[in-house]
Amino acid sequence: MIFHFISTSLKIKKYFIGKFGIENYSVFQTTFNRLFAIFIYGIIPFLIIVFNKNIKIIEFGLNFKNIYTNIGWILLLCLLTIIINYINKATSDNLKLYPQIRKKEWDVQLLIFSALGWIAYLCAYEFLFRGFFLYTCFYAFGTWPAIIINVVIYSLIHVPKGRKEAIGAIPLGFVLCLLTLQSGNIFAALLIHITMALSNEWLTLTIHPDIHLVRKKS
Repeated sequence: MIFHFISTSLKIKKYFIGKFGIENYSVFQTTFNRLFAIFIYGIIPFLIIVFNKNIKIIEFGLNFKNIYTNIGWILLLCLLTIIINYINKATSDNLKLYPQIRKKEWDVQLLIFSALGWIAYLCAYEFLFRGFFLYTCFYAFGTWPAIIINVVIYSLIHVPKGRKEAIGAIPLGFVLCLLTLQSGNIFAALLIHITMALSNEWLTLTIHPDIHLVRKKS
């Protein structure tokens, strides 16, 4: 809730518009949002675990054990997300939300910058949801209550993005929770989510009527 209200604040938006102009504000606004999310979603949960002597970080999905578990399913789901993004890339709902940076002309540097921002953001995001949150519920309530709680919250936070994303988050969240609990780490969820985010952004850039990729101006 804190992230939602800060990231959608009109005061913050007006500040970035006044500081960087209407054409460039979105780059700085999106960067701010992602950095803030990394702090809220990643750093705070990480510190909670680190400063608690009774628990270990590896118990919350942040480890490399069984990293190749379900590799076939991971590759299949990554391919499936790309196909779904290709089918949905031209829908009005998708074009309204993505790419998140609304700068009209993208160069390669901005493409790479945005991709790195997505990866960093999703590392924190998945550590919170499929790491800290999922495993806390798992240790307290067991497998299925933990998955149900996680999926419900995961779906609810997508409501501001529209009904389709909120509904789509249900099967996705369910699968990501299962893969995470089975392997003991967040690698599968992270890789699938990164594939989804980047493929959607890149595919949308190829057909967006107002936003497109250009060569760097000399």
